[in-house]
Amino acid sequence: MKVQTDDPRENLRGASEPRDVKTMRSRRRIVIAGWALLLIFVAVVAWSGGIQTNARLYQAAYACGFVGFVLLIRVVAWRSDVTGVGRWGWWLLGCILIRVALIGTQPSDDLYRCVWEGRVQVAGHNPYAHAPNSDELIDLRDDTWHLINHPDYPAIYPPIAQVQFAALALLQPSIHLLKAMHVVWDVLVVVVLGSCLRNRGLPPHGAIVYGLCPLVISAFAVEGHVDSLMLLFIALAVHSMGRKRIVLAGAMLGAAVAAKTTAIVFVPWLIIRHPRAAGAAIGVVVACYLPYAAAGTGLFESVLRFTRESEFFSLLAALGIADFETESSRRLIGFVLAGVLLFLALRRREFTRFALPAAEMTVVLIPIVHYWYLTMVVMFVTFHRRWCWIAAAAAMVVYFEAERARSRTGTWSMPVWVPVTVWGVLGAAFVIEWFARRIETGARAAHTPASEWPSGGRGCGNQREDRLG
Repeated sequence: MKVQTDDPRENLRGASEPRDVKTMRSRRRIVIAGWALLLIFVAVVAWSGGIQTNARLYQAAYACGFVGFVLLIRVVAWRSDVTGVGRWGWWLLGCILIRVALIGTQPSDDLYRCVWEGRVQVAGHNPYAHAPNSDELIDLRDDTWHLINHPDYPAIYPPIAQVQFAALALLQPSIHLLKAMHVVWDVLVVVVLGSCLRNRGLPPHGAIVYGLCPLVISAFAVEGHVDSLMLLFIALAVHSMGRKRIVLAGAMLGAAVAAKTTAIVFVPWLIIRHPRAAGAAIGVVVACYLPYAAAGTGLFESVLRFTRESEFFSLLAALGIADFETESSRRLIGFVLAGVLLFLALRRREFTRFALPAAEMTVVLIPIVHYWYLTMVVMFVTFHRRWCWIAAAAAMVVYFEAERARSRTGTWSMPVWVPVTVWGVLGAAFVIEWFARRIETGARAAHTPASEWPSGGRGCGNQREDRLG
């Protein structure tokens, strides 16, 4: 109970205080603790130089940062009330500064291939027509040529990625410059996600699910993987859909496919729901491939070879369900994934509600999975709460055992127990979350008067919870 005084200024100050000051102060303390742990992660990684320099130290820092990240999203993300946690601009600045602090770390060696393919194009060659070890490209070999992985494979990344490689090669063929560009795309993804949440009537603070996730930070700010360009186009597609510009959204999804082929899993929704937008997507993809069409079947040779000849970190392989060395097994899994995507497209009218399970099933079913593939799932978790995938992202700390193996043996390899651990954590967290949601839904229905039930009947939940996922 507030005590009235003779001083009107004291009365006004008391009236303007939050209803639950204790809760507000507790939330602020959690935010401070979360940022402290996250900044320890950033400081250690910036000081050590990245994953490849000391994998064990990186794992410890990653685990520390993830605890801080979970604290932050627990009190900030997926909430309609963010009173007391600060303006979105300050959170966005924090996302940017973290990436700037890590820009000098050692990037992934995948970028040597990207820079090479940019140089190949500047020299007038088609990267889809010649593998790095081709005799036609001997004159382009330099001191870093031996660092290119899979030198017998022609270009695997789609045309928009190739255009980016060529543009940067014209400026300066540097893996660090290319990494900086991928970090710029990553920052823009955070910005666009915040805008998408605003369009839905939600606080943009929810974008920290993507922007402050140590897995995302590792993928782009530390290693600089190409996927950030694809994610930017997907985020722009979601933004366009929020503004009812469906054809533009289709074009953006087409650009995402032309940046990295994985984004093709979202096209079935366009085909079922918006055929004109699907036409725009297909048109963009075809237009992007035309300048490289002289390579013929070489346009897709590496993609097909990679999925046909390789298996890595696959859940189905870990469970012994699929043998990706056999053609019949690969085709069966491909048909299953296509069927799942069509089923989801028919059932889910809103794109992000389709895209999240589509991304989840893609990661679960494909034969090759790397930790940065989960960034696509994390981006959609921004819109719909899924703690099981947050748990999986945390468990990816053991993925970096491959770097420890390389430091000891000189060969990049993954211990057998690592994928078992990650997929086991995901499975256990999924079951726990499923039961928790069932209990929550039942409790909510039990305390809701019949007159307030949604049109779907008891247990359908309320509109605010539906929006927040």
